[in-house]
Amino acid sequence: MKRYLVLFVLIIGLQQCWSQKIFIDTVFFRFDSHELQEADKILLDSLGSTMLKYPTYFIEVFGHTDSIGSTAYNLELSEKRAREVALYLREKGVALDRISYEGMGTTQPVGSNLSFDGRVKNRRSDISAIYTTEVFEPVVEVDSSELEPEEEVVVIDPATLIDTVNAEYDFFDINPKHTTVIFTPQKTKLVIPPDAFETDQEIISVRMAEMFTRRDMIVANQPTLSKDGPLEAAGMFSFEVRDGRRAAKIKEGVKFDAVVPASRRDRDMAVYSGKARRSRRRSRGSGGLQKPSMPNVSTWTETKNPVKYNGLMNGYVIQVERPGSYSISRPLYYALNSERDDQGVDFNVKFKGKVYDKTFQGMIVGEVVKTYIPLKSKGKKEFEAAKVKFLREETELVLIGIQYDNKGNPMLAKLSFKPDYYLKKFYKKKSNRKKRPTIKIKTKFRKVELERLEEILTQLNV
Repeated sequence: MKRYLVLFVLIIGLQQCWSQKIFIDTVFFRFDSHELQEADKILLDSLGSTMLKYPTYFIEVFGHTDSIGSTAYNLELSEKRAREVALYLREKGVALDRISYEGMGTTQPVGSNLSFDGRVKNRRSDISAIYTTEVFEPVVEVDSSELEPEEEVVVIDPATLIDTVNAEYDFFDINPKHTTVIFTPQKTKLVIPPDAFETDQEIISVRMAEMFTRRDMIVANQPTLSKDGPLEAAGMFSFEVRDGRRAAKIKEGVKFDAVVPASRRDRDMAVYSGKARRSRRRSRGSGGLQKPSMPNVSTWTETKNPVKYNGLMNGYVIQVERPGSYSISRPLYYALNSERDDQGVDFNVKFKGKVYDKTFQGMIVGEVVKTYIPLKSKGKKEFEAAKVKFLREETELVLIGIQYDNKGNPMLAKLSFKPDYYLKKFYKKKSNRKKRPTIKIKTKFRKVELERLEEILTQLNV
């Protein structure tokens, strides 16, 4: 292991000639474990000391696993292995800004997973150093009593000032000449750069909203649909900026940085934008349930904005060009490994008993994947979702219907199911075998206490 550290130190002298990634060493792990072994800690101790001497390099860690276990489990384990190395280096004094890590799962084996020795080699974290022109200066504590007072007057540039706001979901004021870092209750982070807006006002107003849980998506009746089909959503947020009574005008070239919290990294995620849906229909009541304030979006559109998962921040790091609604999502066929070009499935749902149309909202929700497919009215007591793509026969789904009677009492219809059962019934008829399949479901509303309804919806988050 030491020979790689010596090589690292020697190559430092060549940094002006070339700026390539330098492979340092590999840390190996025991089966189904992400704990560091003592021998590897010695290596990392030495690496930590070396990094403190060379502030123009940062560390990149990639975690890997063998092929035993499910793909999802191995991806999570590989990220834990990479994170363990990153956190240990942080304990040794390497700044967080100089470390990045990512779990690669089983995708990059260096040995055959068919042999014991090969699997041992694949249980690892690879460590590399990368040259950067930015110097990371260590923080030095100075005894202020030893300093001579400065006679010259220091003029502070407002653009260098940073304001931090722990925001709720109401409008709050910011100084548009300062950098403003906003944190929401569910830990979305938004950075508004200084002088981003064309305004002569000293104060402008900002409001943020966010949705991450199944409970909030259902109560808000917020679908996760693109023009190509259903999406799996890691989370969504929105922000608006007002200059007086009007939307603030953004200067050309301005970018807003955001971190959208997520407990894990999923592949093929993208940034989707959504335009708030306007309807002439009377607003549907949510009874006594607290409803998220995020604008309702009917269809999401994929953007070209880059997205990258940062394990140290526990979220997806993105940039957006303007205020609006944004979702970190991916097409459902990625999540379910389903056919990309399937013809889709029609859902036909009939409810027994009285349906209060003005308060009714219904959805088909993924029990494992976070997808939300709205039901549309087809007639009295009958609702549908047409051409729903990317589902597999074994996909676990939940039909949710919520409404309130004339006295405001909540009523709930809930049914867990898999398409397989209904598709078998559909294809029993030979005449149906060339048609697009239709899943027909009948269920009924039951009165529930508000507290029980909240409890049922919250349980869907698990």
